[in-house]
Amino acid sequence: MLSLFLVTAFFSCKRAPEKNLPGVWAVTRLKYPEINSFLKTIPLTSGMSEADESAPSIIARGNFYHFYIDHSFTALSGRNHFFTGRWQYDAIDSTIHLLPRKGDSILFKLVKMNATEMVVQRISRLRTGSRNPGNDSALARIHRMFPVGDSIMLELTIVKEPTQPENNAEDYASPENNTWRIRPAAPESHEQIKQRVMGCLRFSILYLSANAKKNDDDGIPLRPIILPVVIAYNGLSLEKPFLVEPEWKTLFYNNEQAMEGYKILKESFSHNIKMPDGVGVDLDIELLKKILHNISA
Repeated sequence: MLSLFLVTAFFSCKRAPEKNLPGVWAVTRLKYPEINSFLKTIPLTSGMSEADESAPSIIARGNFYHFYIDHSFTALSGRNHFFTGRWQYDAIDSTIHLLPRKGDSILFKLVKMNATEMVVQRISRLRTGSRNPGNDSALARIHRMFPVGDSIMLELTIVKEPTQPENNAEDYASPENNTWRIRPAAPESHEQIKQRVMGCLRFSILYLSANAKKNDDDGIPLRPIILPVVIAYNGLSLEKPFLVEPEWKTLFYNNEQAMEGYKILKESFSHNIKMPDGVGVDLDIELLKKILHNISA
């Protein structure tokens, strides 16, 4: 179902929005104006999420959209829902209409836009507090004011990548660099599992490299990266097998094949890796490159 927003839009970019849209954009900020006005500020880490986390409409910080000149698009929603389709811009209503190849259409109301940033709004179905909040907690008050499943306005700030990819191979948002997200319908060979792990590593390298060029006070959102690896300021470490997150397992045909993918990573970690120069994300990128090299060698 489409929802339309009666909000006056204004634009500060010299180029028409439709001309400015092509390129890779990333979600940097989310807020629920109705909730924020009720409780001043609610940290997004406090347990608020949308109703159906498997739906293409779910949005999280770090999600991305690549709008192509031919009006096709790719997008990542939630933790691991990668989808493609067609986009349209309605200049009369100031709306961006996404038409996925599968699933329901998505409508954004464009509130403001310049050459590098846009703010959009859409109606979201909110699920608050999967845990049991106390009666006096912020989440408990949200429960009382906004019952589970109610529709509520979601406002997004989406920023255009400062350096746009020159081709699909360098584009973390391209279908080629996200095929590893598609769970196989049948068991895979060892080589196919290996290629899936390598695809995940390539995406992680491209994604971190693009975000390293930004100056984001909130840090790099790691949600789009699905690896049984702790990414820290001073390097990487492999998760213990019993701590491997469920999202990693959903990339494979079954748990057994997921653990085979884990073992491929573990073998690469066990090689003698010379610690490269650098700190922070630059160090992490170089280490991921070395791990990828070890697997592909």
